[in-house]
Amino acid sequence: MRRVLALMVVAVMIAAAAQAVAGGIAVTKANFAADKPFPQFMNLWQEGWSLKDESGQPLQYAKPGMPLGGYVYVYFKNTSAAPARVTDLLIEGISIKKALARTEDGIRDFYGSSIHVAKLPKADFDRLIRAGEPLWWKWDPKPVPPGGTGEIVLRMRRKAQTPALNITIQTDRGSAKAGISIAAPSPRFLTISFSNNRDRVTAYVTPGKGATAPKKMLIDGRDVTAMSRMAASPASPAVPIVISLKQPLGLMSFHVFEAVYADGSKAAAGIRAWGHDMVYGMWGSQLGGKGSPRDNVREYLLDWSDHNINAAMGMVGKETHEYVETDEGAEFLKTIGIEPVFGDINSKAKPLFFFLFDEPDANDFSIDDVPTLSKLGTLGQCLTAVADWFREKSPGIPVLLNIDNTWKPENWYVYHQLADIPCADPYYPEQLDFSYTGRPGNFGSHTKPTYVYAVTAISQSSCAPKPLHILICSTKYRNPDYTGRFPTPEEARVQVYYALSAGAKGLSYWWFSPDTVCYGVGADEPGAHALWKEIGLLGAEVRTAGPLLTQSCPAALPVDATRDVWVRTLLSGLDTVVLMAVNDNFLCDRLGTVVKATEKARVSVTLPSWLRPVDAFEIGYDGVKDAAWKQAGARTNLDLGTLQMTRMVVITADKGLRGRLQGIYDRQFRENVAGLLK
Repeated sequence: MRRVLALMVVAVMIAAAAQAVAGGIAVTKANFAADKPFPQFMNLWQEGWSLKDESGQPLQYAKPGMPLGGYVYVYFKNTSAAPARVTDLLIEGISIKKALARTEDGIRDFYGSSIHVAKLPKADFDRLIRAGEPLWWKWDPKPVPPGGTGEIVLRMRRKAQTPALNITIQTDRGSAKAGISIAAPSPRFLTISFSNNRDRVTAYVTPGKGATAPKKMLIDGRDVTAMSRMAASPASPAVPIVISLKQPLGLMSFHVFEAVYADGSKAAAGIRAWGHDMVYGMWGSQLGGKGSPRDNVREYLLDWSDHNINAAMGMVGKETHEYVETDEGAEFLKTIGIEPVFGDINSKAKPLFFFLFDEPDANDFSIDDVPTLSKLGTLGQCLTAVADWFREKSPGIPVLLNIDNTWKPENWYVYHQLADIPCADPYYPEQLDFSYTGRPGNFGSHTKPTYVYAVTAISQSSCAPKPLHILICSTKYRNPDYTGRFPTPEEARVQVYYALSAGAKGLSYWWFSPDTVCYGVGADEPGAHALWKEIGLLGAEVRTAGPLLTQSCPAALPVDATRDVWVRTLLSGLDTVVLMAVNDNFLCDRLGTVVKATEKARVSVTLPSWLRPVDAFEIGYDGVKDAAWKQAGARTNLDLGTLQMTRMVVITADKGLRGRLQGIYDRQFRENVAGLLK
């Protein structure tokens, strides 16, 4: 009898273990996040491409009220006792793997994927079109550990024509279904940032009902509420959350964050843990030189360092590649404080980022076996596979994907959730030149670099909560029928402020090389010299503020300002607000920039109820200095005096912040700035 009972116990244990391994996928949240439209920027979108309409005229892709798409997010828990891998995703019962078939046409080694080449039964094809037309999908982490939480991201070209979507996750540990309401609003994470050693997380979520903060915070299903500080206020459209972890997160480890509100609603987001000083980079290189290849490379890289550049972004040429791959070259980069982006998985100098692909939206246009108006997003599925390959080969390095200016404004929405570091290149001088050479009637929309602010704002909305990187143009364009000019120092300054105000966490410039068409800031002529000096001064300014800006989130606090003073506000944790002010009384044209300073400039900002300031100060290229401020209840009143171009004001409850930032300036930038001002 005992033997029979023992065998029965063993059988039950085996069955229980088998059930734990085989069955165990539970959906914890599923929602559709529609693209946020920005109709106020519609006048900015002019195409410089060759697409024609039926009459043979250049096609204007962007139209008022144009349909947009969105992202499907599915979060699930692996309740089995073994790692889980997603094997397929069914949309309305149709396999995404079969639906996103490979195109015969491609770009170099990159292939396209589209439902338009899948040869699906017409009923299935029509069902996917009604569902919104899937473009690409991915899942993380790989694999999902036992008890861990996974994320699926699915990009849809359009918002579904049906009120709900039916999704089935298939894994090697079981399957699970989710019904997703298309119209139902869902709270969301706006930004998630990490300290450099990843032991502190600064996140921002949308407020709950009644302008409330979440009641619970989870990381990978683990309750971290006791480690979290958070606050909400009717004055703020964002709720800051600071999580102080007992153990730092692994470099580039993937985590799902969840914020649970009192009514049971939930914000969720997946992101890899990466913290870094503000990236302030340059593309290209100095062409040629008077010395040896080694000396030429060292000379221009040292010049970059003197201009407060800390990242060599890529496209630097053969000589630089070869030198950096030597022990001496790799050590030289460390000595001057520059990190490379142009290396590969075997580089001696460890890359700051892996550059996944440049401008897939422009290259989508070349996939010929997909209908013209269905091309955008075609390279997405291939790029997810390449990104996974980079992470597998070198898991501690983020993957960056740069999006161009083709199929505006839909391009930025389509691709920004694909990589770890979403990136865009809103080149204002190109738009200004095109107004003169192609569409002079559009000049009125480009008398200011609003294009940079618009692209950054759209990109921030679509890439959240990831850290956005923005490229700023530092060239003049030389074409057979028209030669533009270098951006003026004033334009460079305003573009940097616009990008940071809209949510950029890192910046770089395209580019340094004095090439034939894109004639870079390394050229030996007055316009280039003036711009290069301003880039150096701006580097000292924004990198001094870097600890605040990399942890910040755009939040439109109530503001009153003098006429012609453009103001945006950023939250930086629970104790600081960064106010960005630009003199709006300027104009740009083919000759340069005309500025009239705003006299007696004043700004009044209503602070969130949780913030009781003890200090306010300005950050400029000359370091930290006093600001003229007075507190009146919840309002901070600032006297900016004469506002020539820009001003960055920090309002804080942190008594020691001013001293810490001044210390950064003194150690890293004071000497360089003195050299630039000689």
